[in-house]
Amino acid sequence: MSDNATTADRYRQKADESVTLAKEAISNEVRALHYAMAERYLRLAEDEMKRNAAKPTPGRLRARVPRRHRGEGRLADASPPIYDKTG
Repeated sequence: MSDNATTADRYRQKADESVTLAKEAISNEVRALHYAMAERYLRLAEDEMKRNAAKPTPGRLRARVPRRHRGEGRLADASPPIYDKTG
């Protein structure tokens, strides 16, 4: 599992803990605080997953690079055309 996915999972666990604490809170003020913390943690988890999706993996990067730039049939390997000057 990638670091960003692991971090996102930790944020989700923290959000669950915050919701549990909110349900057990005695006052509305403390309950609202814990629910707000849970929302923040969920937002952080979503941001981590977006960051993970935006980061190209080596396989995805290779798929976007045209073949000629990956070393197969490089343009530099081709010999220049020879023109016949007789004529």
